[in-house]
Amino acid sequence: MMHNLLPIFPGCLTTLNKRTQCFFGSFRLIGCVAKVSRLGEPYWSIKVADISGVREVLLFDEAPRWDTFIMNGVITMELSMRPQAGFIVAKKPELLRLSNAMMEPALFWKALPVNWCLSEWVVERFLTMLMGIQSEMLLAFITRVFWQSEVLQAFLSAPASLNYHHNYQGGLLEHSVETAEIVASLPLCNEFDRDVLITAALLHDIGKTKTLASNMRRSQLGKLVDHDEMTLEVCSDALRWLDNEHADTAILLRHIWTCSSPGARYGYKAETYLAPALQLADQMSSKMARSA
Repeated sequence: MMHNLLPIFPGCLTTLNKRTQCFFGSFRLIGCVAKVSRLGEPYWSIKVADISGVREVLLFDEAPRWDTFIMNGVITMELSMRPQAGFIVAKKPELLRLSNAMMEPALFWKALPVNWCLSEWVVERFLTMLMGIQSEMLLAFITRVFWQSEVLQAFLSAPASLNYHHNYQGGLLEHSVETAEIVASLPLCNEFDRDVLITAALLHDIGKTKTLASNMRRSQLGKLVDHDEMTLEVCSDALRWLDNEHADTAILLRHIWTCSSPGARYGYKAETYLAPALQLADQMSSKMARSA
């Protein structure tokens, strides 16, 4: 249970009425079943998850358009606690839209399902890094990348490698967080450079969500395509959005991820100090894991 993570998200579980214990929050929808009470009244039993746990909530007197909802999608709703009756009543469930998630990223990240997380400690570090990003634009960019549920789930469970470093389930998340923590500690020129580098670090191996699987094997794609080539593809939609918001930043991220390392025979030479900084942090995380 990840109750200790809730303070990272101020305002995500908003108290609407203390007397009636009514709250507003965001959750991941993981199940929905129509039932009938002992009095013959129809109701919905909804199973939801967030970073604090998995719970069942009941929905009465409403007939939402369930065909518009997505399994494993994020929903927002009001909750009314009924401790004497032993259940929680849900009201006004609505699917969280991508545009709203990008405007209020904490709503999306608070709904990270606890059952997707292998390591509470690493997830806490990941969310702390995210919420420490000052640039609303870059936090929205990351949220857009992870709006792809299959990418987010794989990011939390895949290894960073099969035989080299962080070669275990959840290793990709741990390596990405370590790399971000290292770059965050560097004496950078300004706050925006720091945010760009943290963003680049968290996503620098995101292509592995397509090439490595949690069963510690290469995917069919991963047998033919290297993860570096997949990183831009996974981020393609978010990069197109960032092109419209701030083209220079979108170009900078692409350059950081694809420029050559010192001594390489191929690739563009790094034109910003941010690129070698990321390469150094990446190598440090890898070597620390191998020496542990």
